[in-house]
Amino acid sequence: MKKALLILGGIAGTLVLALVIFLLTFDADAYKPRLESAASQATGMNVRINGKMKLTLFPHAGFRLEEVLIKNQGADVLAVKRTEAAIRLLPLLKREVSIKHIRFIDPRVFITKDEKGRFNFATPRKKPAGKKFQARLGGAEEILINGGYLQYLDKKTGDKTEAGACDLTIHDISSDAGGLFRRLSFAGDFACKEFRKEALRISAIRGIMKVHEGILEANPITMKIFGGD
Repeated sequence: MKKALLILGGIAGTLVLALVIFLLTFDADAYKPRLESAASQATGMNVRINGKMKLTLFPHAGFRLEEVLIKNQGADVLAVKRTEAAIRLLPLLKREVSIKHIRFIDPRVFITKDEKGRFNFATPRKKPAGKKFQARLGGAEEILINGGYLQYLDKKTGDKTEAGACDLTIHDISSDAGGLFRRLSFAGDFACKEFRKEALRISAIRGIMKVHEGILEANPITMKIFGGD
């Protein structure tokens, strides 16, 4: 039994060492075009990684992407300065990327509705391609957004709404196999330094939210508006 344990320990140590060497020597940038292509097909939009892509080993296995840009019909939809994610290793054997937690740093979201009522993120539905790597957020423990900015523009009316310096934390995420928003549940909290719409200014917005099967409840919500709390 002692000899068997020593052999198993040696095999496990060898596998861990091989994994460490692989992660330290892996050239992630060489896979950028394949990742961009897969993400573009999945979203129906043009996804580009303009910065570096790195695998990380400590303090946890994961990856980091810099300067991610998503465009649709020639217009920016989402720009993220840096994305950091921790992943589970075993699902990689099933050609799945199972994300433990993910952080988006300085994301900028641009939502536009044109004169015909169409949104800039709308894309035609596509049939799923063959079995490839799939990313699953359903098992994620936490999703974080730091320093986010949101702009909504209605081209028909000219109204523009902006929210800046926003932080969002989402946890306890669950969804069924369908993955639709109405089947999604999670809890979290949010905060925005400022919200602007024409002459209206709201600051220090904070709230706790809960989503169950697509129904969102935010309670309490605090803010500074019209000179008071």
